[in-house]
Amino acid sequence: MAKKEGGSAVSRAEAPSVGATRGRPATKTVRLGDDLTDKLQLMADERGMSFSAVVRTAAEMYLQREEFAVALGDVETNIASTLNAARRDTAKVAEDVQLVVAILDQFVRFSMIAAPDVIDKEGAVALGNRRYSGFVGELHKAFHTRRKKAVLTQTLEGMGNEEAYG
Repeated sequence: MAKKEGGSAVSRAEAPSVGATRGRPATKTVRLGDDLTDKLQLMADERGMSFSAVVRTAAEMYLQREEFAVALGDVETNIASTLNAARRDTAKVAEDVQLVVAILDQFVRFSMIAAPDVIDKEGAVALGNRRYSGFVGELHKAFHTRRKKAVLTQTLEGMGNEEAYG
């Protein structure tokens, strides 16, 4: 291996490129600093490899690492997208759970608290049908627009109070 001016080492295998011949890899000139050249040569000697083989292996490993980094970036993007979709879906489920809790709350209020004792059976049926229609109408609006539990609860409580006291 000969030393060139500026401290770079050039081996016969690193002569200027004249293109690949059939079956042989292309020859390229690579300029390396003295420290890097010494480290690579030491590694080649310790492993019983040629200087070119060590450089070739290092280049292949570097390219593999870069390809892996690109693939890892794609995986990371996919995971982030999936997590964002799961977060949005979870928020929708939380809203639906609030709505179910509000429905159950109003059902309990209507069936146990807001319904006055009615002696007249026909009057009870008419009152029950009117309350049921109002309940279903408000429930549909709340479900359709995904209102919060507090809005649904206030509306239905107002309906129950009007029926109970009006």
